[in-house]
Amino acid sequence: MRAPSIPCFPDSAQDNYIIRDDSTYRLMFNHSPTSLPTCSLPTIDFNSFDLLGLPADGSGCDIKFIRNVKRVKNKQKYEYSVKVRTCGLCKMLGTSDNWVLVPKIPVGWSVSFEVE
Repeated sequence: MRAPSIPCFPDSAQDNYIIRDDSTYRLMFNHSPTSLPTCSLPTIDFNSFDLLGLPADGSGCDIKFIRNVKRVKNKQKYEYSVKVRTCGLCKMLGTSDNWVLVPKIPVGWSVSFEVE
């Protein structure tokens, strides 16, 4: 599992994302808010990888997002979970889309998502 740095916001808010091809990837980030500079998307080899996203947020002085992806062969699925760990009484809100690259998901497999 690799976590690519994507300095852009998706066009639509979703509970989770499964992006399997370059055209869907580019459309997902097609419209940047006018207050942000144009984002530059990293190149992804969609012949070898799929991109998963699981938005999560937390508040505190220190916020960490711990990502875990498991491939469960006997259930033909990937399980993607994000643990949000916060520390301190600050009112700062932190958000992350938690993008990860996974080996190409086989046809017929599913993905489950969970934020803890």
